[in-house]
Amino acid sequence: MFDSSLRHNGRPKGVVVATPFGRFLIAAPQITVPFPLIITVALVLANSQLFAQNHYSYGEFNHRLNSATGGEQVFAKNLKRFRNPELGEKQTGIFLTEKYDPQRIPVLLVHGLLSGPYTWEEMINGLHCDPIIQKRFQFWYYCHSSAAPSVPAAAIMKRHLDLAVSRVEKTYSISMQRRIIVIGHSMGGILSKSLISSSGDDLWITAFRAPSAEFHLTPDQRNLMESAFRYSPRNYVKTVIFIATPHKGSKMANGLPGRIGMALARRPDEIESLADAFTTRNRHLLQPDFAAFVEAGVNSIATMRPDSPIADVLVKLPIDPEVRFYNIAGVKRVSKEIGDGVVPLKSAIIPGAVADLVIQSKHRVHQTPGAAHWIKEILQHEAGMISEQEMKAALAPVLLSPERLESLKSR
Repeated sequence: MFDSSLRHNGRPKGVVVATPFGRFLIAAPQITVPFPLIITVALVLANSQLFAQNHYSYGEFNHRLNSATGGEQVFAKNLKRFRNPELGEKQTGIFLTEKYDPQRIPVLLVHGLLSGPYTWEEMINGLHCDPIIQKRFQFWYYCHSSAAPSVPAAAIMKRHLDLAVSRVEKTYSISMQRRIIVIGHSMGGILSKSLISSSGDDLWITAFRAPSAEFHLTPDQRNLMESAFRYSPRNYVKTVIFIATPHKGSKMANGLPGRIGMALARRPDEIESLADAFTTRNRHLLQPDFAAFVEAGVNSIATMRPDSPIADVLVKLPIDPEVRFYNIAGVKRVSKEIGDGVVPLKSAIIPGAVADLVIQSKHRVHQTPGAAHWIKEILQHEAGMISEQEMKAALAPVLLSPERLESLKSR
């Protein structure tokens, strides 16, 4: 479980702990305590039952999700959840690797397509090397199958997060208003945006030709439909950091990789049930383009196509003006289109951000050596530890001027 070989100048630098989401470095910079004590502290990984009702226990989740930590084995696990609806649903939820601490600011990490919580390993290791970050912030992980279409998938995530917030408020008698910072990578950013957006009637009108009451649905199907296509911002979210997020879609979803993914993806049962109800008993109540979209087997990849019937609507939904957000995008050295090879720069940047950061990177921007550093500066500012001027001065190497950004986006 532990690897104590990490040393600096002959002294232990930290300990790698096997958690439900991969191997994490629990570092001890500038701390003069006996190394066995660090091991003892690292062993106190709390049960995630507070947020994981009706899901695997901590031990089961650990056994099923964490028997491997690298390369092909991790990808195989992601692919298994992507193709196995039952497994994907059982492993969906919010998980912690330690007991909830009401004194720290929650940072919710939402992974992307064909990924899992262990995708954050490098970034978390980097952040944990700073004792101030460890003291002020606590990291939560949202795990999902990533095969589900983004609109109902976002509704399911909000269901889990609403429950977690409600339990925290009742258990600890505290208010979570404007408390949570959310970091979403790729598709995880699409889900995260739904937390701070207002759909109004725009999504509903794009998809349906009739009010909810006219649909022939079970109560569960109706609840999912209504929560997916009509929603308002969650007031417990303070800040969102979008990383390599395809707000305007990705052409790759239309290409060969997208077609392969479409063939492999298996939607969670509750979404499959709703899609079946749409195309059988209620097809006449769907807008023609949306009906064809659902009948084609809509899943997470289909909803990332720039030409999907809901793409334009989603990107235009207004964001809660009380929420601050940041765009972090990757740019490859060589690329036909300016972007990270998956998400074009013009899709990863949306207007209104506190700052737009562009890092030389492929799509896994969050795993780059500098990502933890840049995010640390943002977290410190959002916690009131440094001013916006100090933050932007620290971010200067990757912070682009509006003029330079527009020049890159137009290429």
